[in-house]
Amino acid sequence: MNRFLTVTVLLLLSARVFAQQEGPVAERPAYFIYSAGERTDKKLKVLLISTYIYRAKNFAFPHDQISTGMSLDFSKIILRIEREEKYFPADYDNIMFNPIKVSDIYGNFQRWNITHQYYDGITQNDNTLTALEKIRTALIKDYQQKGYSVYQVSFAPEIDGANQTSYSYYDAQTSTYKKFAFEQLSPLSPLWIPPFRTGNIRNLLAGLNTSTSQSSGGIVIESKSTGKSQTTNSKSYSSTSSSSSKSSDDPEKWKREADLKMWEAAALEAKGDTLYGMGALFYMQALDQYKAAFYTFPSARVQSKIDNINAMASLGKALREGMEKVDEGVERLDPHKKTRHIYGFVNYSGLLSSYDKIANPNDHTAMGAFLGVTGHRTFVSFEVRLGYMRAPAYEYNIMDINRQIVDGKVRIVQSSATLGMSGGVNIPIRNLVIYGLYGFDCMLTTSQKILTSGYSLDETPTFPYLLTKFTFGTIYRIPRTKIGIGFQYNLNSISGEKDGASAIINDKAPQEHYYLHSTTNEKYKYNNAGVLIGVTL
Repeated sequence: MNRFLTVTVLLLLSARVFAQQEGPVAERPAYFIYSAGERTDKKLKVLLISTYIYRAKNFAFPHDQISTGMSLDFSKIILRIEREEKYFPADYDNIMFNPIKVSDIYGNFQRWNITHQYYDGITQNDNTLTALEKIRTALIKDYQQKGYSVYQVSFAPEIDGANQTSYSYYDAQTSTYKKFAFEQLSPLSPLWIPPFRTGNIRNLLAGLNTSTSQSSGGIVIESKSTGKSQTTNSKSYSSTSSSSSKSSDDPEKWKREADLKMWEAAALEAKGDTLYGMGALFYMQALDQYKAAFYTFPSARVQSKIDNINAMASLGKALREGMEKVDEGVERLDPHKKTRHIYGFVNYSGLLSSYDKIANPNDHTAMGAFLGVTGHRTFVSFEVRLGYMRAPAYEYNIMDINRQIVDGKVRIVQSSATLGMSGGVNIPIRNLVIYGLYGFDCMLTTSQKILTSGYSLDETPTFPYLLTKFTFGTIYRIPRTKIGIGFQYNLNSISGEKDGASAIINDKAPQEHYYLHSTTNEKYKYNNAGVLIGVTL
């Protein structure tokens, strides 16, 4: 039971739903991926970049989870190359790569959604693909001017791989999860950027001494002769050996080693941040990365992240142990289960509604219908439910493509499938139970309706997704039957959106780009009553 509750809570905290539309081809998001690496003495620098640009096929707005998935997939290639191309025994004498970077671009013209360093050549005639091609070209030339050897690597998002959840979305029309789809476009020319081959980096490293050697040669490309390769390798190790007695006199050695450790720790911390951002189900994996980063190079920042996750884990453990102790106490107080009331129930909430605490208290028709299980036993109550809910009408401010708020507001009603749970206390009086609960409902959007004339939706907006509520109620079991009848009064609260960017169409100017920015209410607080009919289990 405790394991079931733990998994349910994690799923509810991690849930977030969005629907997709294809959108104009010229505005679909496009991506490429790259990572730069170098030796700590900067005598060798390498840039690895994906051969293709990937453009969306079935969605029109970027999602953080896609970049996360691409980053994790590309990192597997980078880690393999780091491992296989290692030439010297010491890590700081080999190439160490920085965290993965995913460049993406989207929209009609990227005035406010572009964040790239290399966008000077982009014009309003560019679409997302041609714009990203120019950015990629400028990035490669910049790295080449800085002395980097640039290679293209074969990469494709692993849609069905270990990170497949990063490439999935919820389709509200079919009530199923579907995969994001991508087009593979604009390959780099192998005549300009050579494909990476096994041994490329090792060959470059073979022409270098160790970073602690007293010799100061430049980069020498390894000869194709196997014999010469072995000779170079032998000399390299000989140089390392002969200079070992002097290494203690090298004041830069420990600084280089510290820089390397700091670099490795930053990469591990970045991986932990990525996993942490994916939600509660990935917190323990993030904790492993943070611990590895802290052991590599301790810092107060990483320690605080470790402490944060450990605190949440300790809280979960304390709650579980507390529930077990409550169960034991209840069994001692009521060994014959006279105060045990467990019902499977049907509930409707939407009566006696009050919207006085909402700034725009009109046009609201909030309601909910639920199926669930509720239990009451010696002062402790719980409720688990799923169902359908219609939220109050959200009123949104509108912004243009320059992120400027424009005149007018849009009112939208969200309908959702819901999954929720509550816990609290009760007073049992024979067949009657009086109780109070606090809980939440996770809202999974199924449809929406615009109440403001003159506007229509270009895509499903990013709606609020969590409702919290206090519930006060009573349930009476009819004597000599299994039927229970109850009444509830709910104090509901939904946090509004603060910085949304969901596209909306102004029917009077359909070619212009407008977006739902923020709701006019920070909190939507409203009350309603409900009736419940249950059957004892």
